[in-house]
Amino acid sequence: MEKTDIVIPGIYVALLLRYDTYAHLHRHPYFASTMVSYVLGMGVTIWVMLVFKAAQPALLYLVPAILCASFGVAAVRGEVSKLLAWSEVGVWVCGCVHLLYIWGTCCTYLPYI
Repeated sequence: MEKTDIVIPGIYVALLLRYDTYAHLHRHPYFASTMVSYVLGMGVTIWVMLVFKAAQPALLYLVPAILCASFGVAAVRGEVSKLLAWSEVGVWVCGCVHLLYIWGTCCTYLPYI
């Protein structure tokens, strides 16, 4: 299991937290469901490694798990096209020193026009 097998899906999970914050979703449905599926996918990866006594690429289990979770939430909420169209092109304007802007506490997002 390589580091990139774990990091790349982790970046996707982090982007979904940013999407939840951008969309002002206070319960973070995309992040929560995808994080749970990430942990379950990692558990399946470790279980398969132990059962078959051979290294497995984590991407084989993590990517389908997190994609199914995020697009499943989007399908239930009727936001698939909105999720696919989301872009983070713009400027974060922060008036705070600390990096708690991800929770939407002290920064404003100004999209490019």
